[in-house]
Amino acid sequence: NQEDQAVTLLAFSYNVLAGLELIRGGPVPEEEERAYLHLWRWVGRLLGLRDELNPCRAGMPLAKATLESIVLHLLHPDALSVRVAHHLLRAPRSSDAAFERSASMTRLLVGDELGDALELPWSLPGRRRARWALLVLRAYGALCGSTLFGGPLCWLHRSLMRAVQRAEGVETFVGRRPELQSASRCGGGGGSSSASHSTSAS
Repeated sequence: NQEDQAVTLLAFSYNVLAGLELIRGGPVPEEEERAYLHLWRWVGRLLGLRDELNPCRAGMPLAKATLESIVLHLLHPDALSVRVAHHLLRAPRSSDAAFERSASMTRLLVGDELGDALELPWSLPGRRRARWALLVLRAYGALCGSTLFGGPLCWLHRSLMRAVQRAEGVETFVGRRPELQSASRCGGGGGSSSASHSTSAS
């Protein structure tokens, strides 16, 4: 139904932006935020979601309010939720230590109330490690956005991703197309072009 489509749309639109804000420690630039939500508003239209019910039609405040309203009567973790959450957190690596690290970071990001409902392990050392990891991610994001370090760091990141995929025999990482090479570094400058494209599409 329309509500199911709306909450699915929010999982790929608002939730992504909210997660980025948590990791960054600050808001996503408004122009990029608006362009990203506009993209998902269009996706919702293609999927058959009526525009008056589209949570991406009026920015982050509406998207947030819609998600919170839906969560109040849909988000009730049960035994299946617990199994799915644990399987997902164990998927990248099966070791107990890796699972505990992932669980600690998940608790930090979603809150202890939901963490308890999903039966995720908690420990003080794990919480401290998760906080330090989040601080490192924020520092790395800030450096990537800086004029001096942004270009080299993003080049290094893309090179490492390609190296990992080559080592695994899978080369699916797509770099920038030649016509986009002149755009600014990783994530920089993309917001204005995306926003202008989105505006023209509407």
